[in-house]
Amino acid sequence: MKINITINGLLSTRKSTIGQSLALKLNYQFIDSRLFYQYLATKTASQDEQKLLTLLQQEKIEHIFQLNELVFFENDKYIKNSLKASLIAKNNNIQKKINKIIYKNIKEGGYIISGRDSATNILPNAELKFY
Repeated sequence: MKINITINGLLSTRKSTIGQSLALKLNYQFIDSRLFYQYLATKTASQDEQKLLTLLQQEKIEHIFQLNELVFFENDKYIKNSLKASLIAKNNNIQKKINKIIYKNIKEGGYIISGRDSATNILPNAELKFY
């Protein structure tokens, strides 16, 4: 039986690198919740909560789960989108929606989740947590 694992930590502490490596070794799927915010930042110029929630509702979740860091490196857009993603991530309703989407799709186990709220709000009962 596969379990779910969370990785939390300060910025730039290699959470994604560790999570991806561990996922490969365990044959688990890795999800970096930060990439959901990055994805929203690349899809719209809007900071409007209702537009962002509607966008999340319309998108195919499987597509978001397959996100890779490389998607976002496109000239200087990465920096602009990172700043915009940070603003989006501060919205509590957007956070709750993204957390709910992730939780709904990982119930079976076999996932490593990194990022905002992974151990507290997405998987508070995760079998293994790294801080």
